[in-house]
Amino acid sequence: MKKKKKLGFGMMRLPLLNPEDDGSVDLKQTEQMVDRFLEQGFTYFDTAWMYCGGKSEETVGKVLVSRHPRDSFTLTTKMPAYMLKKAEDRERIFQEQLRRTGAGYFDYYWLHDVNSHSIQTFDRLDCWNFIRQKKDEGLVRHIGFSFHDGPELLDRVLTEHPEMEYVQLQLNYLDWDSLGVQSHACYDVATRHGKPVIVMEPVKGGTLARVPEELETLFRSREPELSVPSWAIRFAASHENVMVVLSGMSNMNQLEDNTSYMRDFKPLNQDEMALMSQAAGILNRNIVIPCTGCSYCTVNCPRHIAIPKYFSLYNADCQEIREKTWTPQRSYYNNLTLNQFALPYNMMSLDLVIGPFRVMSFYADLRIFNNSMSDKNKDDRNVFGHRYELAVGNATFGVSELQVQYDNLKPWLFIPTAPLFMEKGNYSESTNNGSLSFDFNY
Repeated sequence: MKKKKKLGFGMMRLPLLNPEDDGSVDLKQTEQMVDRFLEQGFTYFDTAWMYCGGKSEETVGKVLVSRHPRDSFTLTTKMPAYMLKKAEDRERIFQEQLRRTGAGYFDYYWLHDVNSHSIQTFDRLDCWNFIRQKKDEGLVRHIGFSFHDGPELLDRVLTEHPEMEYVQLQLNYLDWDSLGVQSHACYDVATRHGKPVIVMEPVKGGTLARVPEELETLFRSREPELSVPSWAIRFAASHENVMVVLSGMSNMNQLEDNTSYMRDFKPLNQDEMALMSQAAGILNRNIVIPCTGCSYCTVNCPRHIAIPKYFSLYNADCQEIREKTWTPQRSYYNNLTLNQFALPYNMMSLDLVIGPFRVMSFYADLRIFNNSMSDKNKDDRNVFGHRYELAVGNATFGVSELQVQYDNLKPWLFIPTAPLFMEKGNYSESTNNGSLSFDFNY
């Protein structure tokens, strides 16, 4: 039996006639790349509704479907959550994708970018059953979803939807142990559920193709003939449960390079995998925020903010190449803000100035949401704050204090009479939190 090749053609970063116009695809060059890809025995193509300024699916129809036998390739596209407003939109979009590509059927069809936000749309409109019905009708051969979120949500989705056959994950050696992206943890969840993984962002949109000189020298010393990006793609492909690694190739040189070492792919050995950990360490050596991820700062955080994860995503964004206008970290950041955030309501404030003295006070109710904006995931908190200032000439002496009440609402604390830090001592650390600070400005 002929072994399937692990390299897929991501139709997201195609060659352009005008670099300022994502939709100006160079059809002639793309045709040549598609032909060359197929000539070498590769068959997997991946597109989506919004790729290349909304032109990718049409391009696939022109350069691939209309020019090659349908059984000579496999094609994936995806259902975009942001286009779905009502149930009827599912069928309309699906039929439009069939028209754009001219494919007749899709070998693989995903729900696109499942995360804490989009899953609410997919659940509300029962998109899971919709794509399963398309499989039953013979219009889709295999179903699954692409995913940008954490392992907890992935485990929940795969538990609730065992009919999903594949998962498309962001996986590369820099994000493998990232607290924000958690590639390793998500890969392990998919493997535990017995779902093969399709890899996206193996080179992080080009970021892992342009590495510091120290790392490039290290790679060249091991394999002088191999390119820097080859290490990233081979790392992803070396994981046993990975079925296909997608590469968004933008020119023929990139395609020739990728296919040269993926035609007869050999997984990285143990020493080479250790080298990839060393490579990630080199890239992380000059991170902006040196957070260890110990999470001590989150233990008593009244707003349950995932501080180390935010730092990790920020560091990852700072490592991206500057030419990129979008980075996947944005999706993970948005997921965090939905999963863990506090929404204030019923706010009051007071600002009183008497001669050189100034007193400010505020009160707010907080609704703390975990995982989703539903009442069952909501906790209530009460926040009180005071600030006292004394102006002496050009100098200002200030004292600020804050207290979060978990289950002991004390409305009189809004009145700045007794200091909050004294009131704080009347309750246990498990039910309230607060802070006291002093400052001097001149």
